[in-house]
Amino acid sequence: MTMIEMPAVNAPTPERPYWHDAAGERLALGDALARIDAEAPDETYGRHVQAITTLAHAAVEARLGEENGAARTLAMAAGRLCQEIAGLWPSRTASR
Repeated sequence: MTMIEMPAVNAPTPERPYWHDAAGERLALGDALARIDAEAPDETYGRHVQAITTLAHAAVEARLGEENGAARTLAMAAGRLCQEIAGLWPSRTASR
């Protein structure tokens, strides 16, 4: 049996608040889902929700630390991830 190697897909973090591949290419949620095992979308959505929580928590910590610019950036990134769930930021592969 031949295994097909899929490119690594990394979930959003406070340092890089978007899905991205091993080369650092930014991915929308739809792109990440297309690159990850199609049999397990629940796991990917779970990672997405966890990333939103992590970003929101980091935004609160930044705000409490009076790092207002970082707080705004992190809160906006969490908001964008929420919008991706509703399909407001379509994947690039959908238009190809």
